[in-house]
Amino acid sequence: MKKVTMQDIADKLGISKSLVSISLNNRYGVSDEMRFKIYLTAIEMGYDFNYNYKTKNRVRRNNVVVFINKEELLQKGYWAELLSGAEKVLNENNLSLRIEVWDDTTTPQSILVRIAESNSDGVLILNELPQGTISELKKLKIPVVFVDGKNYTDKDFDSVRTNSYLGGYMTASYLYQMGHRKMAFIGDKNYSISFRERYYGFKNFIEEHEDIKYYGSIYQTTFDTEETYIGESNIIKQIDPKDYPTAIFCANDTIAVFAYAELTKLRLRIPEDVSIVGFDNLEESFKMNPPLTSVNVLKEELGQVAVSLLLHRMKFHDIPIRTILLATEINMKKSVRRIENEA
Repeated sequence: MKKVTMQDIADKLGISKSLVSISLNNRYGVSDEMRFKIYLTAIEMGYDFNYNYKTKNRVRRNNVVVFINKEELLQKGYWAELLSGAEKVLNENNLSLRIEVWDDTTTPQSILVRIAESNSDGVLILNELPQGTISELKKLKIPVVFVDGKNYTDKDFDSVRTNSYLGGYMTASYLYQMGHRKMAFIGDKNYSISFRERYYGFKNFIEEHEDIKYYGSIYQTTFDTEETYIGESNIIKQIDPKDYPTAIFCANDTIAVFAYAELTKLRLRIPEDVSIVGFDNLEESFKMNPPLTSVNVLKEELGQVAVSLLLHRMKFHDIPIRTILLATEINMKKSVRRIENEA
């Protein structure tokens, strides 16, 4: 297939090649509106930004750009550790980290243009991008790695994430070893890959053991845990104080913290009546009363492995797509108690 040139882009827009060159080389002299139009046209036509850098021996900025949703960035405990791990490996390779934030008002087109304009060596996408962006991302031909992606991108891009299925399976196994035979799950399994895999790992262990009574999945989203939440929670609606699970697995620590408060409303004590396990092992889990047992996500290692994967992709563009899963471990605290086997 014939490579798209600057002249092709100029002809498409009916402007001069020099104007396209000025824009794609990030030089002054072009209005923001025209620069955006040129970049967007270049992307839509399949202009190879990465090829251009390699063949022209252009001076690169030696940076990796990281895209993260504004709301995700506010969850400092999780992403700060991950970014710290990423930056450590980047520094060792004389590369810098540049963070780009997007929110609900950001369009897919602007994301693509910002990536192209960044003149970066590679891109890390934390969790997700605006809907409709991923299908267009391949047109940039710039190395991309998804980190802890909310949706499946395995067939199109390299990715690294936690082995959430194993984490869920291990949690059920741990609770079983602690004597629990009445279990439930709290979370929205359709919220993300990780939530879904945690649910199925947990559920599959239960299905392998006929002596476990499963109280089902209680639909409770992370949005329900915000202070603005109004109304009776599904935890209140679905848990019967007279017949309740002795152990609950929450899709993440945020939901587990919410569950603490809701179970208290039902006059159920933790862990005397109900044991709880969260996921992520955030700093907040240590401050709970009692401290929350949680599946530990190796957050700093996620960042390190993601950068190593990106560096490899930057060096070898045509190798098969790879997905790396990091193992988990249960950080035992005081929200789970050992009990005698119950029918």
